[in-house]
Amino acid sequence: MEIDTPGHTAIIAESHPEYIACYERAPWKTYAHQPPPGQLRFTEPEVAEFTSRLLGSASGLMSSQYFGTGGDELNIACMVSRGPLLIRYNGLRWSRLMMDRLREG
Repeated sequence: MEIDTPGHTAIIAESHPEYIACYERAPWKTYAHQPPPGQLRFTEPEVAEFTSRLLGSASGLMSSQYFGTGGDELNIACMVSRGPLLIRYNGLRWSRLMMDRLREG
């Protein structure tokens, strides 16, 4: 089983819009690798807790020891497009080198 994160989580905005960055932003090709745009604001503690509970609950439903969380479609344009989100990343000491590496893919 896989629950792909941080991308492919736009549907969460229907119940928790504050947890999703770039929800329905246009053009989608700028803010997502596939439509619809929207990814978890994983630097926010409440989003990290929500995601942890979600993944924990889902993994408990399966008998397999394997559980995928994706993690390969972080969209940099979305990540840095919002002031508060960017400030939070900077506060977490995301280095320019790391950001450059993420951009390179």
